[in-house]
Amino acid sequence: MALAQSPIDLIKVDLKGGEEDIIPDLLAVSGIRILISFYYNQWKTKTLTRFKMQTPLREAIERNPFGTVIILDGSLLHVLTR
Repeated sequence: MALAQSPIDLIKVDLKGGEEDIIPDLLAVSGIRILISFYYNQWKTKTLTRFKMQTPLREAIERNPFGTVIILDGSLLHVLTR
């Protein structure tokens, strides 16, 4: 992101289960909306309490294990349904 030639408005993350490895980094990003597709059922460790995330985001992931959310500054903005 530091090398971007213009402002970043949105980051899309779709790692087919690998998103669990970068969640702390994603939650730390500020000022940029992040669209994350979760494949929670494919995670190696299914304990969301290990991440410092707000309850609405954690509950959205638990309710939609193959869902997509938009976060901003670590907070849940919107849940996209399929």
